[in-house]
Amino acid sequence: MDATQAAALKERGNLCFKKGMFQSAVELYTRAIECDGSCAVYFTNRALCYKKMGKWTLVLNDSREATQLQKDNVKAYFLMGEALLNLGSLDEGLQYLVKARGLATAATPISQEIEDAIHHGNKLRFSQQREQRATERAELAAFLRNSLETLYTSGGVSHAEFELRMQQLERVFEEAEETSKPFEVPDCLSCSISMAIMNDPVITPSGITYEKSLLLEHLRRNGHFDPITRKPCPPDALVPNYGIKEAIKWFLGKYPWAYGT
Repeated sequence: MDATQAAALKERGNLCFKKGMFQSAVELYTRAIECDGSCAVYFTNRALCYKKMGKWTLVLNDSREATQLQKDNVKAYFLMGEALLNLGSLDEGLQYLVKARGLATAATPISQEIEDAIHHGNKLRFSQQREQRATERAELAAFLRNSLETLYTSGGVSHAEFELRMQQLERVFEEAEETSKPFEVPDCLSCSISMAIMNDPVITPSGITYEKSLLLEHLRRNGHFDPITRKPCPPDALVPNYGIKEAIKWFLGKYPWAYGT
């Protein structure tokens, strides 16, 4: 084991990563691992390269190895969760992302990325479940229609009764389909600049709430005024809107499809 040489190779790998030379970075991190296979960072760094290259099975392998070397490695659990989501293992992926969130602190650089990944995973799982429910509804509706037709042709019900029950069946399933559709996100949860649901809402002295990053970009580009009221709005006057943030958290938990809208 040569820890000094391994560290030097990692630094060279970092430079390649910053330049977007991901395959070269992989080769350097691999050589670092060959010199010193006890350092979790080398595995998570290589996993990040594989992530950029879309090689999710390799991301999973390296991040799993990193968790074996360091049980509280937030980045490794995050990467493992992302990899599993992309490989179609939604429930397992979400478990590791939640574990990463539990290990993270307010100062963890990737805290927001973890939250975003959890919302994304919930949205994927919701879509999967919605498709499954739609298939089940269609199968049940077909079964009930066939049952009614069989009952009618055997003389079990009159023509009027058959028509009535068929109309009721169609109405019930149409209403079930309608209630499962996404609906408009409440305006109070959406940024007044992007009209998208917010991640980090802040309120201005004028009382309007915006996505923090978008508002700061507006202030930097256009001057220190509220985009809607045009009243003065210095960056240090912005206040986190914790009430809206909690409301968004609840809303996305109940309606995962809304993430990213």
